[in-house]
Amino acid sequence: MKIGIIEAGSTNTKCYIVDDLVPTLINVRGIGFKDNYIQDGHIRESDIAKLSDCVKGLMSQTESVHIFGTSIFRQADIEEIDNLRSILKKLGNVSFEVVTAEMEGEYTAFGAMTNIIFDGPVAIMVGGGGSTELFVYQDNKILAKALSPIGVGDVNKAYPDLFADIASTEPIEIIDWISKRLMPISQKAELLVLAGGDFPLLYKNVGYNLRSNIYSDDPEKPYMLSNVDKLNQDKKYFFDISINKLRSITPDNPGWWDGTRAMCCFVSAVAQQLQAKTLIPTRISMIYGMIHHIQNSKIST
Repeated sequence: MKIGIIEAGSTNTKCYIVDDLVPTLINVRGIGFKDNYIQDGHIRESDIAKLSDCVKGLMSQTESVHIFGTSIFRQADIEEIDNLRSILKKLGNVSFEVVTAEMEGEYTAFGAMTNIIFDGPVAIMVGGGGSTELFVYQDNKILAKALSPIGVGDVNKAYPDLFADIASTEPIEIIDWISKRLMPISQKAELLVLAGGDFPLLYKNVGYNLRSNIYSDDPEKPYMLSNVDKLNQDKKYFFDISINKLRSITPDNPGWWDGTRAMCCFVSAVAQQLQAKTLIPTRISMIYGMIHHIQNSKIST
């Protein structure tokens, strides 16, 4: 049985079809839930209409659609969420669940930690438009976590030159700005797995020095790179590489690139906190944890 899953974030909404527990990303649509909520004080009707369009696209191919709302949906009151649920349920067998920051991180970490073999603590950074979650694991146990209510959207507001064709602000200034706002974490980890966004899409197309991942044979985690190499290439990305040319790589969502320079600085700030030396860039999102959650819910009922 095929099901649809939608991950509705602050700026990007990801649509999946899951067949026999295997997810396929069908579409990534830019919907500015967070910015529009801040402007209006409520979920904008046009954003609900866009989300409904995503549901309709999946309903034609699946028996049910499960929506997981993050970021700004956590701030909406119960009445507003109930109203949203009633609108979506009119489209068919549709459910909507608000995901806490901790749940978002744990869902993503579920997939990010799979099939990694490393002698020591492993950190998982879940980057996003409105929040950043950090977990440190060892032997499948959480040693520490830090949930920060700040994401690339906040950085772009403070430094709008980051999504100009060529940036003008030095990365170190932005890294310092982020570091002052991240929740503290004392646990260190030499290995940092990057999740929550399509890090390989960024790093491959901007020329980062990716190597084969020696810590996992998981096809979802084929690459690794040193933090030193990343820092060097970051400066080139800021000052030598046209972001406008990169937008053509994702014609359906050219705005995806707007947050990439800010995300580079988030990775650097988190790696600095952890004293991480090696990075594993992935495109893993909540999807594997969401599938696991849906399966467990079916079993329990």
